[in-house]
Amino acid sequence: MSYTLVRFIVTVLSILVLILDIIAIWEVIRSDRSGLSKLFWCLLIFFFPYFGLLIYLIFGKRKEHQPLDIPWLP
Repeated sequence: MSYTLVRFIVTVLSILVLILDIIAIWEVIRSDRSGLSKLFWCLLIFFFPYFGLLIYLIFGKRKEHQPLDIPWLP
């Protein structure tokens, strides 16, 4: 495998993780969690993108914390 192909794959995976991090942070912000819980999850995902996203997907309990129904948020 050439160096440029490895670099391309790493770039694509990094962009994918960035997009998933943004979606996860958006989901946390729109949830009905407490303010401290939202802050914790957002900081974890922001400072540790790969690890934080994985931990959020495993332990986030998204079914218990539904998004708030705010009409002006998409």
